Formats: sequence, C-alpha cells, structure tokens
Amino acid sequence: MAIAWASGLNLAYLWFCHLGLGDNVPDHSTFSKNRHGRFLDSDLLRHVFETVVARCIAEGLVSGQRLAVDASLIEADTNRQNSTSKEE
Repeated sequence: MAIAWASGLNLAYLWFCHLGLGDNVPDHSTFSKNRHGRFLDSDLLRHVFETVVARCIAEGLVSGQRLAVDASLIEADTNRQNSTSKEE
C-alpha cells in the first residue's frame, strides 16, 4: 500500500511507473492482486528484484555482502467477525 500511496506524492514513482501528473495512480490492491495472481507462476518479480539489487550493487549503494531478514510477527487489525480464535 505504501508504494501506491507514495506514487501519488512522489514524481520519481510516477516517472518509474510511466504515469503522467494527470494519470490515476493504481489502487494498492492492484499490486497485491498481480503478485498473488497474474505473476504467481512467473519469475518476473524475482527477475525485477534481482535486477534492482544488482543495479544497487553496481552503483555502490549496497555491498551485497550481508543479508538481513525481518521475521517480526505483527498482529493485524482484522475484521473480528470473519476470523477464528487462536485456540482453533
């Protein structure tokens, strides 16, 4: 959701997404739907990620020598009527 929100405020995001100042910014769900549906059986998103990382290494922004993983558990603000208890 942050990318979609920021693209409405940041010209660099608009440029990257090939959007003009008057174009509508895609809804945040568009990114998620494409990731979990349209590109599910594709290596496209992995290719984009690896290309961005390689470019960052080439430009000296990161070394590529260390890896950090965030495995934080964050309780979501969900609809309690459609959820099950922790015991279930």
